[in-house]
This record gives sequence, structure tokens and C-alpha cells, in this order.
Amino acid sequence: MYIEGLKDYAKIYLDSTEKSMLSLITLKALEEKLPKGKFMRIHKSFIVALDKISSITKKSVFIGKSMCSVSDQFREEFNKSIGDWQ
Repeated sequence: MYIEGLKDYAKIYLDSTEKSMLSLITLKALEEKLPKGKFMRIHKSFIVALDKISSITKKSVFIGKSMCSVSDQFREEFNKSIGDWQ
């Protein structure tokens, strides 16, 4: 559903379980391996699966009950991506 960066680790939240997985990989390295168009970096600490987003506010996205912030650095690209959905 989404991935949270924790320095040299990535905490991966899956749809199939309430438990998360912790992996020794940077968010930048993981971002390069994920398929473009399905996942998007929205913050220095978050990558989200675009098809799992349930709602969007001006500065955040919700995936179920979880909130992920959209930083200024990634907002323009994210907004462009959202515009492509509509």
C-alpha cells in the first residue's frame, strides 16, 4: 500500500496483512526498482501505491486510515499525476 523510509531501512505496509515488513534498503534504491505509474514518491519519507489512495487533501493522501504527507518538493509532480486521472 505504501512504504515509509527510515534512514537506511524501508518499512513496507502491505494490503494483505496488518503487519509491516522492515527491509535494509534506502527509499531511493527501492523507488528505482518499483514500476513507474503504479508507485509515486510524495515525500522524502513516503512512496505510495497510486491505486491504494482512498482520498486526497491539499497536503496529504489517505490510504485507508493511514495518512501520508505530500511535501512541497513532490507536490507539483503528484498534482500533475492526479490531473491525469481525471
